[in-house]
Amino acid sequence: MHENPRYPFTQYPKGWYALAFSDEIRHGEVKGVEAFGQILAVYRGKDGSARVVNKCPHLGAALSLGKVIDNDIQCRFHGWQFDGSSGRCTKIPGLTVIPQKAKCDTYRVVEQDNHIYVWFARDNSEPSFELTPHPSGLNDPKWGKRLKFSWRIRMHPQEVAENLVDTEHFPIVHNYSKKPPLQFSHKDHWLLAEMDSRRHGRFSGPTPTKITYQGFGCTHASVKARPGVHMAVVLSTTPVADEYTRITIQAQVEKYRVPGLEAIVRQFVYKEIAEDFANDIPIWESKDYIESPLWSKVDGPIWKVRQWATQFY
Repeated sequence: MHENPRYPFTQYPKGWYALAFSDEIRHGEVKGVEAFGQILAVYRGKDGSARVVNKCPHLGAALSLGKVIDNDIQCRFHGWQFDGSSGRCTKIPGLTVIPQKAKCDTYRVVEQDNHIYVWFARDNSEPSFELTPHPSGLNDPKWGKRLKFSWRIRMHPQEVAENLVDTEHFPIVHNYSKKPPLQFSHKDHWLLAEMDSRRHGRFSGPTPTKITYQGFGCTHASVKARPGVHMAVVLSTTPVADEYTRITIQAQVEKYRVPGLEAIVRQFVYKEIAEDFANDIPIWESKDYIESPLWSKVDGPIWKVRQWATQFY
């Protein structure tokens, strides 16, 4: 039986997944984060690097309840101390010799674009691809204040990728004036889409959008709209429990020379993103996944996304 009975494949496909925004984990702090059916400990050591570990191998206590000592994490239960990079136990109170088998599970970590990502694979295999930062260079001072969103949704991560190319639902669900033209391709772990859309009654006008997926977990978007709006988006899709996925979004608008204009545009962008997901979420949570659906001629290339997705199972 699959972890999520609504889908014919595992809830936990392999890939890079975001666990937290970088600025949520300060030096010396540890945070418990739900992911892959576990509560993982995400912490930042004295050297500034983020590390991610699982439960204590001694008696199974959550290391997220522990404390950071230099670059190690100390278990709150019996004080065992672990190197968060190798997982090796570095100290056991009362013992001078540490058993070689005393190790906790660790995760490969990449920190970029204000996100802490980990590689996950059920078979513990090494990463099959590396992550690439957002092409717009989000550390450039030209970008304004970050907008952040987070939802916990009863769905599978693959639904978000399929939703991207399902442009037939855009006018019905998202108030687009018409179905936007779509250019779509995929290669290896990449899924690429470009579209130009317009919404009813919105001042933004035509909106050229470029979207890039790196597996299910890391999505980059670049959006340009009138009047002179340029927005960079990082969307993260992380399986957290047997039937649930966490979606987070970071959106930044390029700064304007006119004082106060950026704040006005940010308010508009926040409202647009919140409304889009408010419309999608009840559909995602209530729909069934049909392996062999009744396709129509007007459907987007959903079946191509499904072919692309098989590499992550």
